Amino acid sequence: MMGSAEWEQGRDYVRALLSAQVEPLRRSQPMFAKGVITAMAELAIQNDQQLQDFTYRLFDSLDEILGIDFTADEKMPTPDSVERLYAGSGRGVQSSYMTILSILGKLRLPVGAHLMDLGSGFGRVGLTAGLWRDDIQFTGYEFVGHRVEASNQAAKLMGIDSRVRFVQKDLAMPDFKIPKADVYYMYDPFCVDTFRRVAGRLNQIAAEVPVTVVTKGDAGRLFISQATPGLWHDPELYDYGNLLLIRRREITRPENLKAHDHSIDR
Repeated sequence: MMGSAEWEQGRDYVRALLSAQVEPLRRSQPMFAKGVITAMAELAIQNDQQLQDFTYRLFDSLDEILGIDFTADEKMPTPDSVERLYAGSGRGVQSSYMTILSILGKLRLPVGAHLMDLGSGFGRVGLTAGLWRDDIQFTGYEFVGHRVEASNQAAKLMGIDSRVRFVQKDLAMPDFKIPKADVYYMYDPFCVDTFRRVAGRLNQIAAEVPVTVVTKGDAGRLFISQATPGLWHDPELYDYGNLLLIRRREITRPENLKAHDHSIDR
């Protein structure tokens, strides 16, 4: 097992390497970023836990290449909200690039698939997916306005804004109905009440079309507790059981399935 000193040396080396390339590669940023993402994806699909542990936060400096700037968040006052907004968050709170690529590989997304991030933060999931695959669509919903603005700016910088877009939205609002997509990514983004409302909507969608939910830890267990019985497969566990991938079962008469009692209208 690689020691912590070696891990830190490797991490610092990659960060310095990426940081040094920002200015010289400014004009070719999208191509460079796509190359980095592609190379990382080849590492991510290897079923090597030690490698995944080593690379978990190794590529955080890719933020600089993508143009992601956490400065506004670091200065954000604690908001008057029950939502989990993680005021003052940064790289350590965002989903790691290797986690994103690893789970994207396991999703087996078909051409033209629509990936939706509910609580998209600074856009790492959408930017990574959009650079890795030029044949999928992405929509990210995020409560905090400056994060949405930063995410859309990064997507434009990377030249993927025609397929990757971020929208400011409070998913707890009763009048908002989450659109249909093929995959929903929710990295523990909401308070419990909002999560129940969202889970109710996803049950409704899954009763009509095949969908997959990616979530984590406590949020995953909460989603399972709200899931319509018989509608979903048992979760596939990754990242030491912290990351859950939950696919809808194949059903022949989705119209006969009723949403769980914890619906979005309650």
